[in-house]
Amino acid sequence: MGAPFQIGSSIPVLRMTDESAAKAFYVDYLAFEIEWEHRFHDTPESPLYLQLRLGEAIVHLNGHATVDDPPSEVRIPVKVIEAFCEHLRPHAEATGQPTPVVVDPRGAGRNTDMNLKDPDGNLLTFWEPLAVQFIPKKLPISPAHGIIGACRRFPDVPLLAKPPSLCRP
Repeated sequence: MGAPFQIGSSIPVLRMTDESAAKAFYVDYLAFEIEWEHRFHDTPESPLYLQLRLGEAIVHLNGHATVDDPPSEVRIPVKVIEAFCEHLRPHAEATGQPTPVVVDPRGAGRNTDMNLKDPDGNLLTFWEPLAVQFIPKKLPISPAHGIIGACRRFPDVPLLAKPPSLCRP
């Protein structure tokens, strides 16, 4: 019998100090969809809080934040990161955003990450899982527990039962 509860995906809350700049970045450039917006008072001066979605990724932008609040970092898994990067390039030119680049942050000989900073300094790392994922020894891998981490969203990515040396494929 399974657990009497289910844990869902987390939703990052990112600071937003300029609504129009944030919408230009997330909606016009990255093509996130606005799922809902909320203001505590029905006036334009009231801070905006909104939920955005791109594929399965959901983020909240918090207009109650100030420039003194620290920026956040979010990792968003993407299948075929190079294609997503190519898709964004014309949008970057059209919206005046930086041209995206996919990089090899681990020195593994494979470009897997595309790092973008939003207007408030929040770092969005769009990344493609490697073909082989490291799984710590202490985490159970069984039909009862399922597959862990990003691999749950990418069932076609093969897993190793034992971690490789240096945690690299």
